[in-house]
Amino acid sequence: MFIYDTYGTNIESVVQFNEYPPFTAIFQYLFLKINEVYKEDIIIVAQNMLYLSIVIPITKNINWDKSLKKLVTIVPIIIFIPMIFYKDFYLNILVDGILGIMFAYVIFSALEKENTIFKYIKILAGEIMLCLTKTSGIGLAVLSILIILIKLLIDRKEKNKNNLNGIKYLAIVVVITALVTAIWYIKTKETQKRWDFNQYMEVQEQQVESQESIIKKFIYAIFFKDVITERKFTVLTAFFLLISLQIYTLTRIKDRNYKYYSIAVAFSIPIYLIGLLVTYSKIFDIQEAQMLTSFERYISTILLAYTMFQMMTLSQIKYNNHINNTIVILSIILALIPISNIQKKYIEGKDYIITSNINRDIYTKLKRYKDILIDSDKILYICDSQSYLEYIKAINEYEIMPIKIEQIQRGSFVNQQTFEELVKKYNYVYIYRIDKEEIEVIKETFQHQYVKNDTLYKVNKNEEEILLEIVI
Repeated sequence: MFIYDTYGTNIESVVQFNEYPPFTAIFQYLFLKINEVYKEDIIIVAQNMLYLSIVIPITKNINWDKSLKKLVTIVPIIIFIPMIFYKDFYLNILVDGILGIMFAYVIFSALEKENTIFKYIKILAGEIMLCLTKTSGIGLAVLSILIILIKLLIDRKEKNKNNLNGIKYLAIVVVITALVTAIWYIKTKETQKRWDFNQYMEVQEQQVESQESIIKKFIYAIFFKDVITERKFTVLTAFFLLISLQIYTLTRIKDRNYKYYSIAVAFSIPIYLIGLLVTYSKIFDIQEAQMLTSFERYISTILLAYTMFQMMTLSQIKYNNHINNTIVILSIILALIPISNIQKKYIEGKDYIITSNINRDIYTKLKRYKDILIDSDKILYICDSQSYLEYIKAINEYEIMPIKIEQIQRGSFVNQQTFEELVKKYNYVYIYRIDKEEIEVIKETFQHQYVKNDTLYKVNKNEEEILLEIVI
């Protein structure tokens, strides 16, 4: 967006799946344009500012004139709750964590008893954020709408005009959100898609065995994969801990709205898990689904949403029976706070950044040739059998943008002729990693038979031969 001053749907975009909704990207783009320079730290600051702007509503009950007691509760909630589930929450721009925050914000906004226009403006803002942050956010938006609608229908039997207005306001929210979301997805109709809603409806009989395997692995991960928080909980353990907290607070908080929304958000967790399982089975390719790619990151979205909603709510509501909400909230945070992670990535942040840059440089040495390459060059990128092609391509195109990698593939060639038929379509060949056996097959095509990893070669073609000359 910063390079072309347009969305990632631009035909020249280096984004691999450019149908991804643009909400957080637009926020980051504004910060970059204000500073008139592209820097990763500016993008991260923009993401954190977006997070703070979403959670600001929980500070509304701080009484700056009388007591700052609530400040002692709210500040730790804002700072530490996201870090419990996402260790790098303040250090990267992945949207899964902030998606959970947006869902919590919508339900927290719905918690207000009065069905005012301003309340539904806040809900509308939250719904649009969900739908335009990530495709899976549409599912969370639909879920939150259903939660709010059911509450309004339950209250309607009181024949309260205010509740009837709430249904009308919610209908307007749905219509506006649907229109705004539809505009984006119409715009991205012809783009390369990672997600396609039609895939949810397709029945692929040849993949039945694979889907059964995915289901078994998913269920196993829920029960036994200890990846949640630094304390290494399983999803099931984390769920029961959160439900235990809810049961405890429900017996003491006599607010009817809280009881409904608290239970509704708890039920959202298994609904979300079912949706995630269907997504693995229908959307992901077989290899990624079998590995349950990014399982912890996706699961933590709904767990963070539930926890943030509870913490935001408990910070506002007074307890009965001599229970101090400040003590309860701070005890939970202290029990789960990722101390070692905070020390490594925040307190000793400079060392962490240096190490991260070194690790990333291992995969992105192609960027050394950025000044030699031009936008129109066609690059063939060759990896070994262990390389994760999608990740390698994405991270390198990020480093050399706006230059693109035309093709990335594993080095597996039948003979020299097959290799030459392939490379003659390109201007350059970059060898990232290649097995020794493959070198023996193709070395005659290289100048001085010199084949080296992390090296760029120019494709020289004439009528008699093809020669790959090393670029210095």
